[in-house]
Amino acid sequence: MRNSATLRRLVRAFVTITFLTSAAASASAQQTQTGTVTGRVVDAKSGQALSEVGVQIVGTTRGVMTGLDGRFRFTDVPMGTLTLQVRRIGYQPKHITGLYLDAGATLDQPISMDQSAVSLTAVVTSAEAERRSVDAAIDQQRNS
Repeated sequence: MRNSATLRRLVRAFVTITFLTSAAASASAQQTQTGTVTGRVVDAKSGQALSEVGVQIVGTTRGVMTGLDGRFRFTDVPMGTLTLQVRRIGYQPKHITGLYLDAGATLDQPISMDQSAVSLTAVVTSAEAERRSVDAAIDQQRNS
């Protein structure tokens, strides 16, 4: 009986250790399946950093705006091939395709944007005052 109870304890201990080891390995594998994407957006002609540029990972809802220094950063991006979409008013939109992010790595992607001509149309608004209602209000005020 003693040997049987001891054997059961050893089996339980072995199963518990195996389970914990596989769970830790699985968690470790999931953590390394992502990486980081960073970069800096500049004006193609002047080389100056561009702030407030919208950078999005295509096919996801993840997007950021560049800071004053033109830099952006995405963390916990799933590894694999990805496409970045870059937009700013006054510049031509840009798609950067075929970027590959390795697990646990940081992908640094510099981006330059070309200016585009922005044409704005004038909006003219005009109004005429209604003299009758103004005159009637003044007359009513005088009479009261």
